[in-house]
Amino acid sequence: MEWKSRNYDEYEMESRERNRILLLSVLFSGLCGYLYFHSAAAVVIFIFASFPILPVYKKFRAESQKQELRMQFRDFLYSVSASVSTGRNLEEAVEDACEPLMLIYGGNAPVVRELSHMTRVIRDTNGSAEVLLKDLANRSHIEEIGEFVDVCAVCRKTGGDLSSLIGKASEILTQNIELRNEKHMLLSQKKLESRILALMPPAVILLINLSSPDYLEMMYSTLEGKMIMAVSFAATLGSFLWSFRLISFD
Repeated sequence: MEWKSRNYDEYEMESRERNRILLLSVLFSGLCGYLYFHSAAAVVIFIFASFPILPVYKKFRAESQKQELRMQFRDFLYSVSASVSTGRNLEEAVEDACEPLMLIYGGNAPVVRELSHMTRVIRDTNGSAEVLLKDLANRSHIEEIGEFVDVCAVCRKTGGDLSSLIGKASEILTQNIELRNEKHMLLSQKKLESRILALMPPAVILLINLSSPDYLEMMYSTLEGKMIMAVSFAATLGSFLWSFRLISFD
């Protein structure tokens, strides 16, 4: 399994995924342009306006992969705490955690890939688990990982009881991760609700166009109707973006 250093604040898209997202955004934007204005020019404008969706999507995926690593790190804390309580040192505890986490999440899981790399470095170069975990904390920008590394560093410098301190730190950090995960789940639910609400206006317009096209004919043929449709689209888009801004906080 090849390991590659990853900055978890960035998401690397494969060409197939990029093309799929672009195709979906183009189709949806073109459909919205046609539904609201029945104009080829509006369709073209909407399609070009949809291209900035890629950076937004990459940011969303980066947050998702950080959340995935954070939840997997919680199980790593359980394993490390159990290992050091039996007298194992930190390097041995990191090696012990790799195999059970691989059984749970599979070989391609972020935490498994990171631990596999740490295990190889520790075995081949007698490296320090503390340094390797610090590198992971710097690349992932996950507070709980950084705090765990700080506890290990202080413990080694002061000669404290590694088992006791790591056990207590693991308990506190695990609770923090679980609280953060609960908040993340609540926010995900609200985001889903906002997406559904945002899709309802164009869905209603599409339904009317399919069932009774004459009902909206004056909205597309008169200046006043076009202005109403433009205001309607702007209000729908604005409310969608505002709802995400209200519920997107860390």
